[in-house]
Amino acid sequence: MSEEIPYYTSTLITKLKIFGQRLEESYKDKLDKAFSYFRNGSKDDSIDFGIRINLLHLIELRAMQWTVCAPVNAYYLTRCSIPEVSDSIDASPASNTNVLLGPGEIIKSSGRYSS
Repeated sequence: MSEEIPYYTSTLITKLKIFGQRLEESYKDKLDKAFSYFRNGSKDDSIDFGIRINLLHLIELRAMQWTVCAPVNAYYLTRCSIPEVSDSIDASPASNTNVLLGPGEIIKSSGRYSS
């Protein structure tokens, strides 16, 4: 079963890109509950890295009101191909040469999922 979860989360992303807006209109409460689980799962280090990335992709897709954005899709495709950093590797900012944000760019919370 655990080998199938990445497939199921990827399939869910694909389907929600198509049907997310309609589901939001009819089943917002149920989606809120499901996405609460997705947020918790995305923070759980015991869950496979690829699955957590898929959960984050789902969360961001909903935060963008189900609008597909090519740069965001490219980002998640790239992240899924990068293995999780192990504890034995120094992941400090000084050793990290892959900068995801350009000069002056900042990350802002959408506020939608604030607790």
